[in-house]
Amino acid sequence: MIISADRNIRRVLLVSPPYRVAKEQQFYYMPPLGLLYLAALLRNDYEVKVLDAAIERPDNIENLDAGFVYSGLSYKDIRKRIEEFAPDVVGVSCLFSPEWPVVNNIVSLTKEINKNIYTVVGGNHPTFTAEDCLQNKDIDFIVMGEGEYTFRELLETLGDNKTACLEKIKGIAYKNGVGLKVSPERQVIENLDEIPFPARDMTPMSKYTTMNSFQGQFSSKKKNIATMITSRGCPHECIFCNSKKYWVRYRARSHENVLDEIELLLNSYNVGEIQFLDDNITLNRNRAERIFKGIIDRRLNFRWCLPQGVELNTLDEKMIALMAESGCYEVCLPFESGNQEVVTNIIKKPLNLEKASRLVKYFNKYGISTQGSFIMGLPGETVDNMEDTYRLAKRLNLVNSAFSVANVLPGTELEQIVIERNLGGKLDYVNNSYSRMQYSTSDWSPDTVEKLALKYFIKMQFLSFLHHPAKLWQFLGNPGRVASVLKRVFLKLFAKL
Repeated sequence: MIISADRNIRRVLLVSPPYRVAKEQQFYYMPPLGLLYLAALLRNDYEVKVLDAAIERPDNIENLDAGFVYSGLSYKDIRKRIEEFAPDVVGVSCLFSPEWPVVNNIVSLTKEINKNIYTVVGGNHPTFTAEDCLQNKDIDFIVMGEGEYTFRELLETLGDNKTACLEKIKGIAYKNGVGLKVSPERQVIENLDEIPFPARDMTPMSKYTTMNSFQGQFSSKKKNIATMITSRGCPHECIFCNSKKYWVRYRARSHENVLDEIELLLNSYNVGEIQFLDDNITLNRNRAERIFKGIIDRRLNFRWCLPQGVELNTLDEKMIALMAESGCYEVCLPFESGNQEVVTNIIKKPLNLEKASRLVKYFNKYGISTQGSFIMGLPGETVDNMEDTYRLAKRLNLVNSAFSVANVLPGTELEQIVIERNLGGKLDYVNNSYSRMQYSTSDWSPDTVEKLALKYFIKMQFLSFLHHPAKLWQFLGNPGRVASVLKRVFLKLFAKL
């Protein structure tokens, strides 16, 4: 990479791409927190603009090949936005592998507008597939992993026109003229409190609340919804997850810092509900208790939920009661499997299913709705094990249950196992989803697992309506959710015919 001496860095455009998801999945319109953290850090030194191309045109939906759907601004409109802002740098986020073809197109059209614009991509997918991603000649740099300080240092280096200094930047990948250069890993940000709150004023917050379509099957209690993350990473090593590898180490913001951001959301954006997107908000029990008690003591009136899950081993009746008192109305419980041997020896999750199952009674006691999260089709798992999963979900009497097939994410142990055991052909990350198996074992075929996941999902939906009538009325009162779930079921059914 040669830095042009006549290029100054003044304007930076940060782009969250349009959605590209499997037809049977839902669209979740949420503020791009990663880019908003970047914008908050950079805004004092650069003219920064954030473009969330998904929320700008959620009504523009196009069918794509391979059973995928596109939603958001057209490429023509994205090109127009780039031309109007005339940025010196365009940074594009790619959190999920299926978005990669869209990200590729955005980068390429940027270079068509002006080949002198620096293009940078970051996020989960390019972090773990950097060398493959750099095959696109239009990508100048990849920011790998935690991006705030890495991206800022990259901009400073480009602005100073010092090519040699690229070698000193940790956490990036780029082409250096003779090949691909992947720099050493950057040290993580130890004190997360030093990062400014996300620049939510740079994104159309009212559009997200109007859509009211946030994560999972959760039934929002309030219209004005916001998302937050109070910690980064997870110390555990579940084989299907790359969170630990991406964030390197678990780190958490102080409870005071978290409470200050909550107050800001309530006072500045009239937020009535917050979805905490942490991998593990209660890992540090003392900090979690201080957050929940602080919400109560400061009289912060809002509802909240945990759609990403919660560490079940960190919970007891006292903690659950405190969560309820502070406004928690729903949690995702990541049991993953109903078979202890699968949980312990295959998934490698530190979870006692017997103890975790008892917690559901406490959630019911304190009026917190529960959604179980289950994954099926892991190497070494049998059909009998998967039936154990359904039996556990049924026995727990959860309000919701989500059954996913094992999705091979880059950078995971599952990826290594599938490749080393030759369980499938070349992994296709960009056409992957949580309802489509990409490999098989001697115990089952992809079709077997997909059909079981669909069957269990449908059964648990009917049982949930039967055991929780209030959920049925709430469900029927939300036409958008009815249409979304019915679409998901019918598309899966037709795919199996």
